[in-house]
Amino acid sequence: MKRLILKSMLVIFSTACALAQSDTELEYVKISFSGSRIFYSWEVNSTNVWSTYYETHHYCPSGYIHITGTKETTTAYTDTSRENYSNDGTWEIIKNEGQITLKIIWRNGNTSNITIEILQNGMLRFQDSLTVQYEGVANCF
Repeated sequence: MKRLILKSMLVIFSTACALAQSDTELEYVKISFSGSRIFYSWEVNSTNVWSTYYETHHYCPSGYIHITGTKETTTAYTDTSRENYSNDGTWEIIKNEGQITLKIIWRNGNTSNITIEILQNGMLRFQDSLTVQYEGVANCF
């Protein structure tokens, strides 16, 4: 079994764990998220509208998740609007079609699935177009 130190989640994580079989990999990723506050950003663009999302996720060890976010939208006419929002639900790390996936079930019943890959150096890579930054310890209440 190789011992790898998770140096980054495309930023810095200081979690160590053994990598080997599928169950161990799932546990490795779960430990990386548990108790962490992580910032995400991404863009969604259409013909005349450009939206950028900024979210901070608090991953509590209990499986509870709370997010706060801002959506900035700009139109072709340079009108810009900003919308703040929050949401909560539960999170878990699962295998989905053979891939490690962060599954979030939101309070309203919607589900989000984010594919995660463990690189050979222990870093975690997320699905395309998603910027990720570790911010510290989650605020769990």
